Amino acid sequence: MKRGWLVIGMALALATAVVPQQTEMTAAAKALMSMLEPEQLKKIQLPFDSDERFNWYYIPRERQGLPLKQMTERQRTAAFLLLHVGLSPKGYNKAESIRSLEIVLHEIEQAARRDPELYYFTIFGDPSDRGTWGWRYEGHHISQHWTVVNGAAVSTTPAFFGA
Repeated sequence: MKRGWLVIGMALALATAVVPQQTEMTAAAKALMSMLEPEQLKKIQLPFDSDERFNWYYIPRERQGLPLKQMTERQRTAAFLLLHVGLSPKGYNKAESIRSLEIVLHEIEQAARRDPELYYFTIFGDPSDRGTWGWRYEGHHISQHWTVVNGAAVSTTPAFFGA
C-alpha cells in the first residue's frame, strides 16, 4: 500500500513540474508568432497533421520552417526564448555549441550550406492550452521536436543532437 502512494505522489510531482513548462512553451510560441510578418508566418506555421512533422533530418539540407537568417534580432530573441523553454540549460548550451560548429565547417569546406543561421523553427498547429500543437528546431546535427496536448502533456521526440 505504501508503494502505491509513493507512485501516486511521484506521478503528481512530475505532472506539476511539467505543466509550467508547457504553459511557458505555449506563451513563448505565441510571443514569437506575434512578432512575425505575414510571409514569415507562412513559413513558420504548418498544420499539425502536416507530413512535414515526420520529415526530419540532421544533415545540412533545405528545410521547411523559418530560418534564423530570416529573423530580426528581436524575433531571434523570442525564438531562442522558446528554445530555452523547451530544453534544459545543458541542452540549450549543447544546441548552441553544435550550431556554432557551422562556422568551423564553413571555414573548412567553404560551402554556403554551412551557416549557423540556417537553423529552422517550425510550429505545427496553433499554440494553445486546448488541442494539440507542436514545434521543431532543426539544422545540421540538431533535430528537436515537441508536442503539447491540451496544455497538459509534452512529448519531446524525436530528439537528436550530434556533432
